[in-house]
Amino acid sequence: MKKILTTVLATAVLATSAYAADPTVRINKAIRNYDTYVDLRDCQMSVNDISDFLSLYYGQNMSASFIDKNVMVYDEDDNGLYDALELNYKYTKEENEAITQFIAEKEQELIDSVKGMSQKEQAKYIYKYMVHNYTYDDDLNADLYYLYKNNKGICCSFSLAYYRIMTRLNIPCKMTVNADHTHQWNEVFIDGKWQKVDITEGIRLYNTGFPDAEMRAFL
Repeated sequence: MKKILTTVLATAVLATSAYAADPTVRINKAIRNYDTYVDLRDCQMSVNDISDFLSLYYGQNMSASFIDKNVMVYDEDDNGLYDALELNYKYTKEENEAITQFIAEKEQELIDSVKGMSQKEQAKYIYKYMVHNYTYDDDLNADLYYLYKNNKGICCSFSLAYYRIMTRLNIPCKMTVNADHTHQWNEVFIDGKWQKVDITEGIRLYNTGFPDAEMRAFL
């Protein structure tokens, strides 16, 4: 049995899945090797489980930049559980490598810009940079490549970009979702506690034109 799942991040279920860790490693490995088939036979999932997992994957992994949101999933033994998926690539393997380098360079530019600052100053500078330079994408493109190439994204790509940079700056950071799983933001460990950083909300506030309005969405 096979089924096409379309991941729509605007309304995706960005929930933590009990199956998330192992499939994520396997999908990322497949993408590095430019493989199309991912074997998940030892962690079979229902259609709801795999939909939840894929929604989470697209929202929280850089490698999702390389694959299409339409994923073919397979129930190889016809037991009602899905145990494999097929990846469709947007680019060639060489283009994937170039995109990885492009993202790394964009991240490094931001990291270089905050050298010598305290962790709180670094977190604030990167937040303000993203809020001031990125816009919300009405076409709902969610991957990091699109974000850095077009300065447009949605909550998932803003949150992932911020998380990756904070992690490289050794600032404890995590990605968090709301109760109904329709919005994603960050939390950073600053001043001895976890504090909220919401870039999407910051962009909305910044666009009101009120001075420093965006800072209401930082810490």
